[in-house]
Amino acid sequence: MTEIYSAVEERLTAKVPELLYIDLESGQLEGRTPPPVDFPCALVDVRFNKCEDQSAKVQQCEVTVTVRVAFEAWIDETSSVTPKQWKQKALEKMQLPDKVYCALQGWGMDFFSILSRKSVIPEQRADGLKVYRIEFETTQEDYAE
Repeated sequence: MTEIYSAVEERLTAKVPELLYIDLESGQLEGRTPPPVDFPCALVDVRFNKCEDQSAKVQQCEVTVTVRVAFEAWIDETSSVTPKQWKQKALEKMQLPDKVYCALQGWGMDFFSILSRKSVIPEQRADGLKVYRIEFETTQEDYAE
């Protein structure tokens, strides 16, 4: 689990320099005002959904990697009446989920298979943040030492 997180964090750092903060998801966006992150940020979580024994010490695991991309939203700065230059600046941040997708889709390492995006879901929030939850699936052979 740690290896996958570390690899994803390094990949996002290298390929999406617009992200000012990348961390392991631990509820940073919930319950604290302001959140203890720099925006825009990516919060990464790794979940082993299903593991099947291949032998006594080896399992084949289906893994979900979730990346929450968050940035400060500007109210009314994407509306049809917003001046074009302000609107363009606000819309630039909406490209971040696409950049995360491009950085991770089809990429893998020797210890996990290539990542495949399964969903992008905007979260409904009332705290002035825009958050997209992007889920990727992969598989990993896990060895008990």
